[in-house]
Amino acid sequence: KVPEKVVEKAVRAQAIRAVAAEKIAEEAGLLDISEEEIRAVYEEQAPTLEQVCVSQIVILYDPEGTSATGVPTDEQIAAGEQRADDVIAQLEAGDDFADVAIAESDDPDTAPSGGDAGCFATSELQDPELAAQVEALEPGEFAPEPFAFDAGLLLFQVDSREAPSLDDVRADIEAQLQQQASTEADGLVGQRIGELADEIGVE
Repeated sequence: KVPEKVVEKAVRAQAIRAVAAEKIAEEAGLLDISEEEIRAVYEEQAPTLEQVCVSQIVILYDPEGTSATGVPTDEQIAAGEQRADDVIAQLEAGDDFADVAIAESDDPDTAPSGGDAGCFATSELQDPELAAQVEALEPGEFAPEPFAFDAGLLLFQVDSREAPSLDDVRADIEAQLQQQASTEADGLVGQRIGELADEIGVE
């Protein structure tokens, strides 16, 4: 067991180092975050901050769950692909995506709301191919080809693209820059400690 006095000294040393880092940050002006710095971070991060809102139509190969193994048969896959082709034909003919989703989608969560699948950043999509398809579409456009996954096919439309304004994310950016400043200040404290240790021969 570590003696209480040792623990107390370690905690005291940590507290002193934190105060020293804060003092250095203030003296060096590291915490004086300018509007230019905030705007530069915002512009750099803007592409990853964009939220894409999509609607989807899910075509399951086995919507009734009849396969004992859970693996769709060739016939089920062919039938699903034909359904997807029929849905795409409806969309290309000008039918409203939401109406088609309500009538055709096998997803019980999104079909009742016209396929509304919510909004997200494309960086959240784990499949790079799907992310690329989403990125390529303008608002109001639907993917011309279905995206295949294990259980079926996904047809989707990009409803809108919305990037948060600078004011929306200002607090987060300021907190990020302040954390970076604190880390830099702590590094300076560590550097000074090392220099002092060398001067007095501490090993």
